[in-house]
Amino acid sequence: SHAADAGAIALIVLGVLCGLGVFSDTAGPVGTALDNGATALVGSAAVALPFLLGAAGILILFRPKMEAPLRVATGGVLAAVASVCLLHLATGSPELAGGVDGLRDAGGLIGAVVAVPLASAAGTAGSVVIFVSIGLLGLLFMSGLSLRDVITGVARGATALGHGAKNQ
Repeated sequence: SHAADAGAIALIVLGVLCGLGVFSDTAGPVGTALDNGATALVGSAAVALPFLLGAAGILILFRPKMEAPLRVATGGVLAAVASVCLLHLATGSPELAGGVDGLRDAGGLIGAVVAVPLASAAGTAGSVVIFVSIGLLGLLFMSGLSLRDVITGVARGATALGHGAKNQ
């Protein structure tokens, strides 16, 4: 449909402009604004944003009738939020009081707003366990696989690898 095509093209163009803003100064004020906005929201994870936007556009272009788009989008959001929260914790958990500039090299505003309260309640180690679990859950949602399917597949692969190594 034309709506899917328009959305796909918009995501690809946004990804290219975001990439030009994040990686160079060749997109003018629009690129600067996209770079500032992306780094304020997700910190240094902004380098992944152009690729994710472009990939989402290409996916829509070639799979306009994606199965369970809400499940995939929910999984993507869970994985992305967990990632920026882990990034925030890994970079020393800068405080919100330090302003946005202090958050740009960490997980941005999103990482700080979500990770700081949880780290206060569960500690850094507990927060890492929680965010890794949320990230894995997001990947499971995006793939449509169950944890049992993944574990079974890994076990089968390891068994086949073991048999292959034994036969050589």
